[in-house]
Formats: sequence, C-alpha cells, structure tokens
Amino acid sequence: MKKAISAPVCALSTLRERITRLILLAATLALLLSGGAVAQTSRANSAKSYVARGNEWMKKGEIERAIADYDVAIASDSRIADAYYNRGLARRRKGDADGALSDYDRAIELNPRYFDAYLNRGIIRHERGQSDAAISDFNKAIEISPRDARAWLNFDCRYYT
Repeated sequence: MKKAISAPVCALSTLRERITRLILLAATLALLLSGGAVAQTSRANSAKSYVARGNEWMKKGEIERAIADYDVAIASDSRIADAYYNRGLARRRKGDADGALSDYDRAIELNPRYFDAYLNRGIIRHERGQSDAAISDFNKAIEISPRDARAWLNFDCRYYT
C-alpha cells in the first residue's frame, strides 16, 4: 500500500493572502503607534493646563493651590520646564528657597536657555552669599538675552555689593 503524500498545510497559501496579511499588520501597527502619540500629546496638554491653572492661582495669591497644580503638571509630564520654573516662583514666595533653587535647576536642565530661571536662581544665590555662582547665572542670562535690562541690573547690583 502506498502512503499518500500530503502537501503541507499553510494558512497563507497564496501570495495574495500573504500581502493582505502584511497590509493588515502594517495598518494595525500604525494605528497602535499613532494611539501612543495621541496619548502622549494628551498628557502634555493636560500638564500644560495644570500649569495654566497654577498660574491663575498664583495671580490670586493662592500659593498652596498653585503648587498643587504644578505638582500635578510635573507628575503628568516631567519634561515641562515651565512647571518647574513656576513652582519655583511659588515656593520662593512661600519662603522655600531650597525648593525654589531645586526647581530652577531642573527648569534649566530641561531648557538651558531659560532666561528667567537663571535670573531668579542668581538672585537666590546672591542672597545666600554665593557671589560667584550668582554672577555666573547673571552672565548666562545676559548671554541668552543681552537686551533684557533685568539681568544687567542684577549683575551690576550684585557684583558691586
């Protein structure tokens, strides 16, 4: 008795089926990848809205509420330099110079051309007697924005006192 030779069974037996599967796979992959981008954009937009609300609380003098919103913004997206900078302003107003310095440092890490962060960090450093560090911050602010008088005024006042 002869054994029957069976052809291998393949779900993708034709070239057309293989191409169709590849197209579906590529479309699914593209959909998944774009969904991740949408989620990331949504998270960034949410963080920015918390920064904006924190700014409104600051205008009203509600420092604790502003800090809480900046905290949420940072938890949502830790890459937003404005969230750190504005939280630094709020902490400074509250009397937490150490926290403010830490936030200004992080804002500068995220945006090395953050004029106001250098300026405010320099002021705190000057108040702490760290003249060389303060002058360095004011120089960097002047380098970033040479036409902004605030950096020149702070540099002159701090350097000659």
